[in-house]
Amino acid sequence: MNYPFPTQSAYKAAQLREQFGIVEDELDLDPALHYKLTIPLNWGQIKSNRQPITPQAPMQVRGIFRSLQPPFAEVKVVIVYLKEELSPSDWLSIYLEQTGEQVVNERHTKQEGGSIPDVLSVAGRPGEERISRWLVLKDWAKVGGAHLFVVQVRTDVDQYNTEMANRFFVIASQFDLLHSTNWAYAEQLRTLVRPKPIPFNTAYPQSWRLLENPAGNDVLYQVQLTKVLNGTLAGRITLALVAQKAEPNMKHVPDLFINEYSKQGIQFDPLNFKPIAPFGGMQRVWYARSRQVTDDLNHPAKRVIEIVIGQAGENWVYGEQHSPSRDVSPEAWAISKRAFEIILDRLTIL
Repeated sequence: MNYPFPTQSAYKAAQLREQFGIVEDELDLDPALHYKLTIPLNWGQIKSNRQPITPQAPMQVRGIFRSLQPPFAEVKVVIVYLKEELSPSDWLSIYLEQTGEQVVNERHTKQEGGSIPDVLSVAGRPGEERISRWLVLKDWAKVGGAHLFVVQVRTDVDQYNTEMANRFFVIASQFDLLHSTNWAYAEQLRTLVRPKPIPFNTAYPQSWRLLENPAGNDVLYQVQLTKVLNGTLAGRITLALVAQKAEPNMKHVPDLFINEYSKQGIQFDPLNFKPIAPFGGMQRVWYARSRQVTDDLNHPAKRVIEIVIGQAGENWVYGEQHSPSRDVSPEAWAISKRAFEIILDRLTIL
């Protein structure tokens, strides 16, 4: 079924003032948790039990507002404490999958702290389905980590018409923080600056352990970053610069690093590199993604790799993210994917 998914307001300024009001929630002692919400004037707040948000109780309701007369509609604001650095879009995607929500439409806006999701989903038994529009914002937490502000606007599927969809858009799109910390990360970032074989700099989340290849020289620089989560390796990222005089063929560059997996008995599907938009001072860039070869088609691959290769003057830039697959470990996959994204976003070839 084609559900309405407006991406711009259908109301003029005067109509917004006539039909909607603004609620400012400032009950938490921490100003960074204060938010403002735009809701229809004929909606009211439902009393809810407000509990402290802690690492031990990381997901807490901070507001429920509901239509005061039929049809039923509701907006819920939940704040989630996040210790590890990952994007709001990946967090919501994993949450919706785990709670049985079927995504029917979505868009994602890239932000410094990771992409922001705007998602429409349906859940429930046949004849009892409800449709929800979701928004997730992210802001640093003073205790370390970050807070996710999860906004869910929902109604019964048979009540979701164009008018309701327009109301949902206003509620989701107008949500905002009253006192943002202006740091949309769960971790501080560390910088990496090196001069050879070509000067470059980047940054990475501080919980990742960095180990440089001691055999580096004027034609090769290699660094490996690893992340341990609950005692298990959550991800491994390789960043390398290779002078073309050492390896003139771009297609051979991945072999320098992937062959190490073969020695461990780990095989990946063949890589299919496709050009993507250049960034970070590189003239050309290619991207490929592959899954670990599995003998049992009924079981998901245990590992995935993402590879970016760029040409910067007379050098190759090689970036690789190796992690458990989403099917095997959604959290580890999202954490490793996000760290790789930060490294590439911050990468500058000088």
